[in-house]
Amino acid sequence: MGAPLVRLRTVERKRAPVKLLTVEEVAQELRVNRKTVERLIRHQRLRAIRVGRLLRIPCEAVDELIRAPLEGQQR
Repeated sequence: MGAPLVRLRTVERKRAPVKLLTVEEVAQELRVNRKTVERLIRHQRLRAIRVGRLLRIPCEAVDELIRAPLEGQQR
C-alpha cells in the first residue's frame, strides 16, 4: 500500500482586488515620461511587481509616491 492520502483544506481569503497600472498609465497620471517611471521603480522609490516580462504598479504605490513629499512638508 502507498502512503495515505492527505486532505488539504482550502482557505478562502477575502481580499479587496488590487488595481494594477501599467508603466504608461502611471506616466500619464503623473505627466512624466515612461522612462521616469521606470527610473523610479529601478531606484525603489515606486513599488512595482513583475508579471512575466511586464511591470505593473499598484495604485496604492502611486498614492504613496505622491503623498510622501506632502507629508514631509506638514512637519
